[in-house]
Amino acid sequence: MDKLLRLFAGITLVILPALCTAAGLVPEHCYLESGTLGGTFDHPLDGPLNMFTLSFDGKIELTDKAQAYVICDGKEIARAVSFKTDNYIGPNRTQGWVYINFSGEYLPLGKAYKLYVAPGSIRLSEDLTVTNDELLLTFRVPADLGEPNFSPFYNGCQIISEQCISCTLGLEALPVGNPEWELYREGELMRTYPADINSDWNLGSAFLDFGEKLHFEKGVNYRIILRAGSACGRREDLLSREAVLDFVGGYEEPLQHPSYYRCSYFDEHPAVINEVSFYYSSPIMLIRDKPIYLVEIVYNNSEATYNILSETIPTLTQEGEDWVLKADFGGIVPKSGKGFSFLIPEGTIVNAEGD
Repeated sequence: MDKLLRLFAGITLVILPALCTAAGLVPEHCYLESGTLGGTFDHPLDGPLNMFTLSFDGKIELTDKAQAYVICDGKEIARAVSFKTDNYIGPNRTQGWVYINFSGEYLPLGKAYKLYVAPGSIRLSEDLTVTNDELLLTFRVPADLGEPNFSPFYNGCQIISEQCISCTLGLEALPVGNPEWELYREGELMRTYPADINSDWNLGSAFLDFGEKLHFEKGVNYRIILRAGSACGRREDLLSREAVLDFVGGYEEPLQHPSYYRCSYFDEHPAVINEVSFYYSSPIMLIRDKPIYLVEIVYNNSEATYNILSETIPTLTQEGEDWVLKADFGGIVPKSGKGFSFLIPEGTIVNAEGD
């Protein structure tokens, strides 16, 4: 009998300490907002501070000591305005949910925060002695929409032909104003295209649609840019970074470059060169601030060099079915016996449609 009593006492000494040090009520899952896809604490809070959701194993309820607030740099900056619980009773277990509601304030960008839930705020309904310990859950508010991603393209890649190029933003996005993509060829702005900015599955996208498949000349350097601030997140001050893709053309087949079919100077051969018109039969555009030249041709040992006599920024008009480039050289009188040429540098004119 004495041996049995000693054995029972030993078992009691082992069990009682275990009961006294039982773990507190710990959440199974934590969400920035209920029902938000990807709204775990690993996902940045890119909208207003509305609600946090905690789930527990078992039926739960709030105590009269329930309180929660958000901390930044050791200071309380926002306090919960209300709590709500909900318990789902399933065939195998009961899952409890706590909704911690805030006032919809916007937290400063680019900082780390902690949600503090005071100990004893939540307890198990079946065992009121089991309550939560202090909870400190870290989350962050992003500084911007994140690093733009052009996958499968990357800076320095080769692109032969494409109709669309897309750029993924790290968070949901909306357009700011009327954003545009800029297309550069060898450092010169060629065209602009509307940027189609939208969101899906918690990510934003900015699409560039050329309208048709474009061929990019082999060995030529291209760049597309969507300027910083072209998109915003679920809050207006959460803006996009500049999105830039540098690539090299890879199309090897011959391309149709814009060329004029008529020049007004050769119709009349005036003694004084003022305005000269060049006629194009297909739509063209001028590259801004690119001059064209009137040059004197100088031969030295059969090698030609050019002396610039006049330069001017051309203008472009449409006359009937023609696109007319006009250049005013300011009344130059060619010297007798000398050779002259009109020089339109490469990259001054770009096709308005197609390649």
